[in-house]
Amino acid sequence: MISYQLGEINAFSLSLYPDTEPSHVDHWIKNTVIKVIGDILEKDSNVIFYICDSEDNRHDKRHLVFEYWYQKSAEVYAYVSKFNYAAVSENGYPINASVLYNNQNPLGDLIIESFKSELDNF
Repeated sequence: MISYQLGEINAFSLSLYPDTEPSHVDHWIKNTVIKVIGDILEKDSNVIFYICDSEDNRHDKRHLVFEYWYQKSAEVYAYVSKFNYAAVSENGYPINASVLYNNQNPLGDLIIESFKSELDNF
């Protein structure tokens, strides 16, 4: 994981590159991701946003895995909510993206609208 400090913004990058296609769900990874999501979103002003890379045409599979992780984290942490976005960029690049946020954040609607607006201009 790579961490960046951007003023008052912390940005993290996580990339997983398995050598082979997994044949089963790795529960250790799932549990780690659920804990990370819950810990980050415990503070109601934090958000997590991600785009599933489509370079290898596996973005839909990645998005399904992230959806599974989200569903499991929402079972543990009631404050976790998500908004999905799917489109094709001007250059034909498929975009599968989501924003996870604390549903107790009074700016939740603004977060979603800003997220959609930025990706519409991608």
